[in-house]
Amino acid sequence: MLVCPACRVESPEGTQVGALCKTDGQGFIVPEALAKLKESPLLGVTLNDNYVVYDIIGRGGMGIVYKAIHRRLDRVVAVKTIHLSLLEGDEREEVRSRFAAEARSLSKLRHPGIVTVYDYGERDGTLYMILEFIEGSDLWSVLKREGHLQVERAVPIAKALLESLQVPHAVGLVHRDIKPSNVMLERVAESERVVLIDFGIAKLNDQGASYENSPQTRTGVVVGTPKYMAPEQLKADAIGPWTDQYAVGCLLYRMLSGASPFVGSRAEIAAAHLRDAPPLLPNELNLQPFDGVIQRAMAKDPSERFSDNEAFIEAMVNAWVKLAVRKDVRITAPNNLMATMPEFRLPDTHTDNGRVEMDQGSDVDLWADEADPTETSQTNLTGAMAEAIRSSSRPAGKTQTVGLMILAVLFIAVGGLALADLLSEDLLRDGGAASRTRSAQAVQSTSVHI
Repeated sequence: MLVCPACRVESPEGTQVGALCKTDGQGFIVPEALAKLKESPLLGVTLNDNYVVYDIIGRGGMGIVYKAIHRRLDRVVAVKTIHLSLLEGDEREEVRSRFAAEARSLSKLRHPGIVTVYDYGERDGTLYMILEFIEGSDLWSVLKREGHLQVERAVPIAKALLESLQVPHAVGLVHRDIKPSNVMLERVAESERVVLIDFGIAKLNDQGASYENSPQTRTGVVVGTPKYMAPEQLKADAIGPWTDQYAVGCLLYRMLSGASPFVGSRAEIAAAHLRDAPPLLPNELNLQPFDGVIQRAMAKDPSERFSDNEAFIEAMVNAWVKLAVRKDVRITAPNNLMATMPEFRLPDTHTDNGRVEMDQGSDVDLWADEADPTETSQTNLTGAMAEAIRSSSRPAGKTQTVGLMILAVLFIAVGGLALADLLSEDLLRDGGAASRTRSAQAVQSTSVHI
C-alpha cells in the first residue's frame, strides 16, 4: 500500500512506486514516510519530470537522502539533497557552486567502485543530486557494529578503494574526504562491491596545473574529516593523490584495529597527524606485517609514501602473505583480490595444512567525530589547529635525546648485526619467543585461496 502525501488517499491495490495520484498529481509514497513529511519537502515530488521521490534513506545536518524511481526506466535511485535555507549569505553560493562541481566531477568518472551520478538540480531552495542507489551499508556502520574487520575483508576493501581512486587521480581530482561513512559496501553474488561516494569537497586541479602547485580551496582554510586528514591538508599545502593515500592508510588502520590511529581533541588529533608516527597495530591482533605498510602510507612527507596506488596494493598483499607464512594459517581471499596485480608468487615452501570537531577532552569516544557521519569539517587555520601546527615544529624533548644516546651506546656495545636483530620486527612485537620460532616458520607456509 502507498499513500498520497497531499490528500492522504491510499493508492489502488497493486499500485507500484512511481505512480501519481490522479487527484493532485503527487507521487505516492510509503506510509512510513508520512510522519516525516513536514521536514521532508521532496516526498511525493517528481524531479526532472521523471524521478518520483517516495521514501527517505537517511538524513544529516545539511539535508536528506531520499529514495526515488525513474518512472519510465523503473530504476531506483538515491537523491542527495542540501537545504540552502540552513546557510547564510555567501555560504549559499559557495555550497551551490561546490554541489554543481561535485555533480560535474562525478559525471566524468566511470568505474564500478565510484558512485554514478545521473543528474542534479535545484527546487524551492533545495539542491538535489540523483545518484545510483546502492543496496548495502556504509563502512562506518559496519565498523561500529563489528569493531574491527578480519584481514581477508579489510585488505580487499582497501585494495578496491585504491583502484577506484586511480580514476579520479588520472584526471587531476583528489577526493580529500576518504572515511568510513563515504565507503559503501554492497553484496554482489559471492563478493562485496566497494563503492566510493561523496565527492563534495573533491579538489580538481586547474587545467594545466601540477599537483605540487595546486592550492586548496581557499588560503588558510582546511576541509576534511580530522581523523583521516593528511598533514598537507592540515597545513593547507599542495595536495595530490598522496593525500588520498594517507587517508586510506588511516582507514586500513581503523579497519584492522577497530580504532583510529589518533584520538583526542581537535588540536591533539591535528598535532598527531603533523608530528607523531602512526601507532603500531595492537600486539594481540598479531598483524605485525601490516605495520610497515601503514607507516609508509601515513608518512608525514608525501615523498616517503608509496610511489602510486599499485605499490600500496602490492605491499598490502605481500604483508598478508607474510602474515600467513609466519602464523601458518589458511587465508581465503575473495576471487578478485589479485585481479589487477602483477604476477605474484607465494614462497616455495608449503604445508599440508592448508584475515574537525572533537572537543571531548581526554576521555574520548572513539566515534565522537562521526556522530553525524555526513558532516565534514571546514575551519580556518586558527586556534587549536594553528597551535597544533606550531607544536608540530617544536624541537625534540629530553626524552627523545636520551633515547638516541642510549641507542648509540647499544650500537657500540652490541655491534651493528646484533642491534639489527634487536630491532627486528619479531623481537619488538613478539618478544624472544618469536625469535625462537623463526627457524620453524621458515619451512612453513600457507595457501592463499583467491
